[in-house]
Amino acid sequence: MNTDASISITVNSSLEIDNCSYKGNMNGYSCAGMCGSGSFFSSDCGPTTNCIANVSLNIKNCKSSGQINNQYCGGILGNDCNGYTHNGNFSNNSTLTISKCTSNCDITPNAIDSGGIIGANFSLQSPNLSIYGLIERCSSTGMLQAYGCGGIVGDNCGNFIINNCYTTGTIYNNSNGLVGYNNISTIPQSSVSNSYASGTVLQGGFGVAGGGQANLTVTNCYAQNQYSGVGALTGVSNIALIRGHRGSLQRNIWKKVKHSYPILY
Repeated sequence: MNTDASISITVNSSLEIDNCSYKGNMNGYSCAGMCGSGSFFSSDCGPTTNCIANVSLNIKNCKSSGQINNQYCGGILGNDCNGYTHNGNFSNNSTLTISKCTSNCDITPNAIDSGGIIGANFSLQSPNLSIYGLIERCSSTGMLQAYGCGGIVGDNCGNFIINNCYTTGTIYNNSNGLVGYNNISTIPQSSVSNSYASGTVLQGGFGVAGGGQANLTVTNCYAQNQYSGVGALTGVSNIALIRGHRGSLQRNIWKKVKHSYPILY
């Protein structure tokens, strides 16, 4: 048997999930309301040559509610592990877009590294991987009670853009309002912009993001800042600045609410 045999694969595929809803508890590892895993070439199966993935996953207008009770779970997507490991000449141009989705899922203390929208983003970057993910115009209202969890993304190890999103749940136990843990060091920066977390910060949590902040660009965001780590993030202002109006958030995307925080159209 030739142990040096190589594999050549090309995948061109797209999947769209639109206007779906889920209600119930999420108890399994890496489970989710809409899609458990968005994995393309996620295992290192041996030498590969000329392997190309052009895969897109688009989730929009979806809703979920219930409880998240296990690690790497998400209200919409469990984990995105595109190109998590690879070997050989590998080109991955896959994309993930989640837009106009809402999650009313409480993240319980056992659901480490879970998220209201996505549990974990494991899309690694390298010179021949051009994977990226976009979360836009999404919201999460559930309580955040697990270590490393986030209202939008739990554990981020990839290249992600979060834009025009908000969370309102109370933040406990080293949870974080928008991004649980930004665990990247060798790939391009992820970013959070035009977003806010209005939940009260308790027991060591942070308003916008937890660890790994050096690799996270934050622009025009708002958060409660009872803890110094929240205010220390560049690009974050006190949430009180937008109560009753939109602050500097875009008027064609955000709707002003009297005596409260803006919501998405």
